[in-house]
Amino acid sequence: MRILSLIAVLGGCLLMNPEHSFAQVGPKQQQPAGAGQALSRVTPEQVATALTQAGIRSQVVTQENTKIVRMTIGQLKTPAVFFSDCNNQGCGNLEFAAFFSADPSWTADGMNNWNSQWRYAKASLDTDGSVTFQMDVLVTGGLTLENIKENGKIFAALLNKFLE
Repeated sequence: MRILSLIAVLGGCLLMNPEHSFAQVGPKQQQPAGAGQALSRVTPEQVATALTQAGIRSQVVTQENTKIVRMTIGQLKTPAVFFSDCNNQGCGNLEFAAFFSADPSWTADGMNNWNSQWRYAKASLDTDGSVTFQMDVLVTGGLTLENIKENGKIFAALLNKFLE
């Protein structure tokens, strides 16, 4: 009975060791340098490049002594990516945002209804009759450039849906 228990324990240890796991049969595959690498900070240049690769026209511009990424989504030329928690290594947070005039029929209740039905982005109606449409992305802790591309696509899709 002790031998069977010992064999069971050793077998369990063998399965817990990732180097010898049966689910990993075959040689280990190396990823190319930088492929899928998680970043804890990003630069505006990295974000603009990722968004351009995702099919969103983007460029880095300086606005009030701060770099932002200006995007063109549909007919809108106001969408941008704003950065915070920045230092010499890059920024730890980014915000996708678009600003535009509200349709006269839009109400705060309508914005709240939209916000309750859709995830990720939110819309707000300002007292001056303008709309802020935004989506926050936390970079700190790790984010890939592929994820930034996907966030850009989600933002563009939600913005287009909102404007329908």
